[in-house]
Amino acid sequence: MPATRAMMGCIRKEVHFVPDYKEMYVKLFQSQTQAIGILQEAQLETEGMYMDSDPPDIRLLPFASKDKIIGIDNKAEDADDE
Repeated sequence: MPATRAMMGCIRKEVHFVPDYKEMYVKLFQSQTQAIGILQEAQLETEGMYMDSDPPDIRLLPFASKDKIIGIDNKAEDADDE
């Protein structure tokens, strides 16, 4: 029997503190919920800023021919014809 009591003493010394997982989960859930709320509020605020701003000055540029876009010089073609 004395050996058994000594073994039980060793087992008791090896027991470690077990964290409260429920408390950890609740803390994490509350923090995530708060973060989501902050992001949603910022999104609404910036969308409102965009809607209240003046529209951008958008202009259509004149259409350029394909030759001008790729840099082909029409003079070179005219020289070949001569």
